[in-house]
Formats: sequence, C-alpha cells, structure tokens
Amino acid sequence: MIQKAIDPGTGENTPGYVYEDLILLSYQGSLAEPLASYMVSHLEGTKMGSGQVDKQLKVLKSINVISMKGSRSFRHALRKPNNDEHLRSAAKRGNSSGSQFASPTGNNKEEQIRKLASVNITLG
Repeated sequence: MIQKAIDPGTGENTPGYVYEDLILLSYQGSLAEPLASYMVSHLEGTKMGSGQVDKQLKVLKSINVISMKGSRSFRHALRKPNNDEHLRSAAKRGNSSGSQFASPTGNNKEEQIRKLASVNITLG
C-alpha cells in the first residue's frame, strides 16, 4: 500500500483509498513516526534524473496529504532532525534545479517539489 503512494511506476496519481489507509495508519500511535521516517527516506538521492523527480514529487504529495489530514504525531515526526533535513534538502534541490529553467507559471516538477517540501516543513 505504501508503495502505491511513493512509487511513480504505479501511476502518476495515488488512489484516494491509499491516502485514507495511510491517514488511518498515522493515527496509530506507534506507527506514525516509522511511517513518516519511511516516507521521508525516499526523498534521499543525489541524482535528479526524470525518475527521481517523479518519485520525489509523488512522495511529497503523499506526505502533504497525510500531514493535512493525518495525526499530529505524524507531523511531529516530520520535524525530527533527520526527517526535517531530508525535507529541507528536497526544497533546496527543487529550488536550485528548477530556478534555471522554471516555467513562468511555476508548474514544472522541480518547482512543485520545492513548494511541497516547503509546505511540509512549515506543517510540522
């Protein structure tokens, strides 16, 4: 189920039922922190090839949905130093690689990564 929320190979959009299940998992006290850490760990990676950009975007979209509708414990876990560091790195990577070729509307994938990572930093 988590793979559907983070793997771009399963489709660009994550089905709503996957989000619902992950939101419920975030309310399970002992699972909120491991869920946040596992999802954030998929933001790692130094290469920003097309597949990596798609994966980061999908992971950040999923984290954003769970942050907005999930438990406070999940949001708190995102603020842990290691997780927060990965979110900030994603925001910087999206900013540096997207700034040179950013579209006027800000709709390219790198810009979306930067915006979602920044939002998730402030939600915690």
